[in-house]
Amino acid sequence: MLKSRVFSFADIKPTATARLPSAKSTNQVTTCRLDRDLLLLEHNEAKNNRPLVLMYSWLTAKQPHVNKYAEFYTERECNVLTIKLRAKHILSNKDSFRQLSDKVTSFIHEPTNRDRPLISHTFSAGILTYAWLVHWLNNKHPDTISRFQGEVHDSSTPGLRCAAPGIPQAIGIPTQTARLLSQFSIDMYLKMRKQAVADYIQTAEDQFWGGNPTAGPFMFMYCRDDALGDADVIERLAKVIGESRGKENVYMKAWDKSKHVSHLHCHPEEYKLALNDFLDKLNCFKI
Repeated sequence: MLKSRVFSFADIKPTATARLPSAKSTNQVTTCRLDRDLLLLEHNEAKNNRPLVLMYSWLTAKQPHVNKYAEFYTERECNVLTIKLRAKHILSNKDSFRQLSDKVTSFIHEPTNRDRPLISHTFSAGILTYAWLVHWLNNKHPDTISRFQGEVHDSSTPGLRCAAPGIPQAIGIPTQTARLLSQFSIDMYLKMRKQAVADYIQTAEDQFWGGNPTAGPFMFMYCRDDALGDADVIERLAKVIGESRGKENVYMKAWDKSKHVSHLHCHPEEYKLALNDFLDKLNCFKI
């Protein structure tokens, strides 16, 4: 029997909305496109006390791939709101983050959702758009923060310095030379538009590095050979959160070799065991 290798941060030593009419039903899950950024996977038997999962995708993520992760939650009779990450959310002005956060905020406060516990599951730079949501809620709807029951962060890129190399790779620029030129251009763009762009991304970063107001528990899933999701940065972030929220509330699942946002594909059994073990620890699944 394969044994999960999930461990608490205390055990590791760091290395350094309006709905659109389109909807379809498959078995017990109905898929409803809310707008171009939001897709709801709704379990047909989900009760009002079952969690609502906010799933922030990675750049250029295909919806069928995201749905494979959503199945972990729909199998537990949860509804899953998938939030598509676009380059404009990182490279545009802060209105892009605000508009996306406004849509998510409106949805989680709808009558059918306002009593549901919340779980977040982010991928790659999706952690930044989620962090902006937490910042937004903490300032505009502080009572909502207590609804968050747990957070899962897969292949996190929790820093502005990851944005420039990540975008060219994510959109599939074919050659190393072209990627370097694209990266340089994005770096220059971020410097020239520091106040309009870089500062609001920094605000999202600070939401975690300065002390995330949600109670957790938190889980980070990552690999040590990821050029985008720097393991040292992730482990330092986990340590910061552990010092704020308690080391016993921070869990880590690390692989020596894997691929960015592809841990489920590369290590399916270990990923399933690790994630399900973590979810079983959440109070909302003990009811």
